[in-house]
Amino acid sequence: MKIGPYDTDKEVFVIAETGPAHDGNFLRAKQMIQDAAEAGAHAIKFQTYKGEKLITDEVLPLPHMRHLFKTQRDRFQSLEFSKEQWLELIKYAKAQGIIFLSSCWDEDSLELIDPHVPAHKIGSGDLTNIPLIRKIIAKGKPVIISTAMASTDEIKKVAAEFKNPAQLALLHCVAGYPGTPDNQNNLKSIMYLQKQFPQITIGYSDHTPGPLASLTATAMGARIIEKHFTYNMNLKHGDHPHSLDKQSFAKLVADIKRVNDMLGEEKKEILPIERETNKIGFLRRSLFAAREIKAGAKLTEKDIIALRPGDKEISPLDWDRVIGKKLKRDYKQEEPLSWKDLE
Repeated sequence: MKIGPYDTDKEVFVIAETGPAHDGNFLRAKQMIQDAAEAGAHAIKFQTYKGEKLITDEVLPLPHMRHLFKTQRDRFQSLEFSKEQWLELIKYAKAQGIIFLSSCWDEDSLELIDPHVPAHKIGSGDLTNIPLIRKIIAKGKPVIISTAMASTDEIKKVAAEFKNPAQLALLHCVAGYPGTPDNQNNLKSIMYLQKQFPQITIGYSDHTPGPLASLTATAMGARIIEKHFTYNMNLKHGDHPHSLDKQSFAKLVADIKRVNDMLGEEKKEILPIERETNKIGFLRRSLFAAREIKAGAKLTEKDIIALRPGDKEISPLDWDRVIGKKLKRDYKQEEPLSWKDLE
């Protein structure tokens, strides 16, 4: 999948997910854009919505937030930015050299954000929101969908909405708050999704504390990594507990690049550095005379020995071919055997 100038077939695309980590503070949101860019993220992702178009006014906030908000709608509304603020954030991200992305949770937000992004992200909560998904598909841009709380049947129904599978990326995700436990992260779902949807780019949205799950997912073949990003990892509310700060995120980006370089291709062959090692010959063995042997003798197992270096003519792989051969000339002890001297 191509997202802006990046090709996920060539490098793992890393998204710094701010979610609500800016806590509705516009200046902090700008600083997080700069921090994500300096940390090496390819993209920074926000969430764009209007609280009244998202949730009823009767839903209570999460227990640890009830001292601050009467309803969850109040909580969402505290995180909203104005149209002018969104446009300024988009402009600022461009100036910082980082891709701006945002999950749009209603049609008005989609129309605001769409002209300014190379791709759209759909959060797990909207995986079943077919009316919104169809409007996003119609924009013709790459679409990244997280799959937390989703069954395989639900994912297949959503994938069937895409006429072109190359337009879709699916991210394995487990929605756990304040963080997903290790024993429920089920990273093997990445390989499962790869088999179920071979034409679709598969990635991972990380809700675990620390960087380990993202690195493991990269090693398992995830081509998009979305990791929550914060200005303070010590905060206990929202997504902060399973987020990384600037310094930690920079190390994650560098380590993901290393893992991607390590992956190589699905084949087994001698690699260039190994060819250089083989030239030295220290790691493999060749066949030598184990003792002085006279011409005309038939070679027995006591007459030959496998010793380093391995750059001589006959490999120990040919041990059985050598046994029983007759020598055409005398051999000294530890002299390397040669096919021209055997009959």
